[in-house]
Amino acid sequence: MNQTKVVISRRRYRRLMAELARRGGSHRESGAFLLAARPPKQLLGGVEVVDVAYYDDLDPGSLTGGITMHDVGFTALNRYCRDKALTVVGDVHTHPSSIVRQSNIDASNPMIAFAGHVAIIAPNYAQRKPKPPALGVHLFLGSGRWQSYFGRDGEDVLQVFGWPTRVAARFARRFEERSR
Repeated sequence: MNQTKVVISRRRYRRLMAELARRGGSHRESGAFLLAARPPKQLLGGVEVVDVAYYDDLDPGSLTGGITMHDVGFTALNRYCRDKALTVVGDVHTHPSSIVRQSNIDASNPMIAFAGHVAIIAPNYAQRKPKPPALGVHLFLGSGRWQSYFGRDGEDVLQVFGWPTRVAARFARRFEERSR
């Protein structure tokens, strides 16, 4: 799937960060896939994340200090997405320090190697409830190429929104549909 912006509710984002922190403790990386409806729902100029699938739910052996996703995990992800009519639009994993740049391993081994996939890195094992500007947001361009965003620039690819934004966006969409 080729898209360039992932949109996630503030509630889902906070739960995601808290769960990554819990699963990794203070001693290992953890991660999850960000899932959208199939076909994806457009919201605020991006694709809305409607579900999350944690790496270790899909592959119990994936959290090895770093992340080691095996075939069993990708098979489980495929089954989960097929059964619930979902598609992967991004992934997020934690790093042990405040550095949210991709490691050579991260950049050479995208979790989903399709142009438009968004890979997010949360600092400090997500232990300090990182706000979106603290994240590294990396857009896979294909052929081993990435575009990285840091600080507020990450909002070009990842947007966290509250419920008033969702209501306004739905109202605008309905108004646009009726005026056609």
